[in-house]
Amino acid sequence: MSAEVFYGSMLRTERSIVENEAGRQEPSARTANNISNNRGQADAISFNETHGETIHRTAHELGHTLGFSHTHSRPDRDEHITIIRKNIRDDLLPEFNKSDIRTMNTYNLPYDYGSIMHYSAKSASKNNEIVMRPRPDDRYLQTIGSPMISFYDKLAVNLHYKCLEKCNEKYHKRCHNGGFANPNDCSRCVCPSGYGGKYCDERPDTGCGKTVYAKTWFQTLVDSVGRENYNPYDHNDEFIMCNYWIVAPTGSTIEVKLEGYSKDGYSDGCKDSGVEIKIGNDTRSTGYR
Repeated sequence: MSAEVFYGSMLRTERSIVENEAGRQEPSARTANNISNNRGQADAISFNETHGETIHRTAHELGHTLGFSHTHSRPDRDEHITIIRKNIRDDLLPEFNKSDIRTMNTYNLPYDYGSIMHYSAKSASKNNEIVMRPRPDDRYLQTIGSPMISFYDKLAVNLHYKCLEKCNEKYHKRCHNGGFANPNDCSRCVCPSGYGGKYCDERPDTGCGKTVYAKTWFQTLVDSVGRENYNPYDHNDEFIMCNYWIVAPTGSTIEVKLEGYSKDGYSDGCKDSGVEIKIGNDTRSTGYR
């Protein structure tokens, strides 16, 4: 496991074996820095591979070690979500406290519904009712609680640890659609989801998906994505991503209808499967899911 793999940064983790109180050896990892309190010192975290840690859980905890607070604790969160405290377990209410603007640096990045650090709509619910609702657009309801690291998560880490300074500005300017030069290889870019290639100007080559040209009438697209005998606790628990680009003349409005989908993989926050539709002019933000 490495912070570079997860967050596209120059940070590194060290893997070691530690003994727990029972004398059983367990793998652990530590990072080089910690934003919140031990900057410049090592900080240890551990994961028990036998207890079913998922990739998204690991990435979330690594985010805390790198210094991330929860996204729904941002000082500006009340502009973007409504907290329904009556539905939250009493012992977990502190998880929904709002941070002070003096202690949490957002680096002027927009509120990110798709952040790996954002709880899902029913997280910590005591009655299986919603505890958070996006506002003013509740179509982001299933975007929150994402199992994937968002582009803005990567950008925040790289800004805080000054990784972007490793590459000359000319390399950053080569990146399209809001991408930035990879601090581990300035000749390549770290791209927002849905974009790929060396300079983020191509559809990602993930082995599936295609470019579709919109018509003045609806076209039908059927796709099936997944693995046989899926195990959410498998150590190869990485998402299969199929990227479709819909192309239309400049000034057109693209309309998409979801006619039907399998509900077998439904989970709060689309942790097992889902469809994301990118919207708006910000190519870096997570769309509706």
